[in-house]
Amino acid sequence: MVQNYSPKTFLRQTSNAILKKCFEREGALADVSWNELPEHQVDVVYDRWQDLPEFQRLTVERVFEDAEELANEEGLKVLVEEGQFHAEMAPPFVSDALDRMTRRLWYLYHDSGLYRFDAQPNLNRILVDREEMVRSEPEKVKDFAKATLNDLIGDATFRVYRYPEEDRDVADETRLSLVVLDLNQCVAEEAVPEGTDEFVCRILRQHGKGFRKHANTLIFLAPDQHRASEVIDAARRLLALRNIDDDKPTKKQLSEEQLKDLAARLKEAEARLPAALATAYPSSGREEDHPLL
Repeated sequence: MVQNYSPKTFLRQTSNAILKKCFEREGALADVSWNELPEHQVDVVYDRWQDLPEFQRLTVERVFEDAEELANEEGLKVLVEEGQFHAEMAPPFVSDALDRMTRRLWYLYHDSGLYRFDAQPNLNRILVDREEMVRSEPEKVKDFAKATLNDLIGDATFRVYRYPEEDRDVADETRLSLVVLDLNQCVAEEAVPEGTDEFVCRILRQHGKGFRKHANTLIFLAPDQHRASEVIDAARRLLALRNIDDDKPTKKQLSEEQLKDLAARLKEAEARLPAALATAYPSSGREEDHPLL
C-alpha cells in the first residue's frame, strides 16, 4: 500500500479526463456523465467505483496506487527517464502526473513550462503549515462551515432554527419550521446514530418543561455521517488559503506562477465548501432521501 494513499484525495487531485480514461480501460463507469460532472466533486465517482465487482475495483485501485507512488521527486525522475525512452507515452498522463506533483511536492517549481527544484519551500509547504495552524482551532473551522451553510439556507419560506442545543431552542408553533442539526449530529442511510436519534426525539416530544403540541410542523435537516468530514476538510483548506492570501509578507515570497496558482486554488476552495455542504446536507425534503426528513 502506498504511504498516505487516500482514494478520495487521489480522485480529487486527478482531472475527470484522466479518471475517465482509467476507468474506460477497465470497461467501467461508462454510464457516468463525465462532461457534466464538476471537477474534483468525487463522491459520485467514488461510490460507483466501490460498487464495481471486486476484481475491477482492485485493479483500478492498483493503477491509482502506482500513480500515487510517482508523486514525489523520485517519481518525477522516473517520468523524465521513461519519457526519454518511450516517446509514445500518452502526453495527458504525463502532464496530469506533473500537475499533481506541483501541487504536492514542497520544493518543486514550475515556471514558463519548466520544472525545477529549489531550496526555498513553495506554496505547497506554506499551505501545509497554514492548514496545521487552522487545524489547531477546530471550533473556528466548524463555525466557518456553519456560517457558509447559513448563507446557503438563507431565510427560506419557513422559519429556520439553526443548530439548536436544547429542545426549548425550537419554538412550539403552528408555523412550518426547518431545524438544521449541527455537523456532529449526523445520520446515515443504514441507521440514525443513537445520540442524534435521542436529540431529535426529545425535540419532538417536549418544549422546555411541557409537551410539544406542534411536532408535525417540524422538518429536520441533518448532515450525512459519511460526508460531514469533507465539509470540515473543505472549510479548513479555504481558511488556510485565505490566510495566505491576506498575508502580504508571505505573498511577496511567491513567484508570479505561484501567485496565479494561489488564486486558482482559492477559487477552487471557495466552490468546494458550498458543494461539500450541499452534498452533506441533502436539500430535498422527501423521506426516502434522508432518514430525518
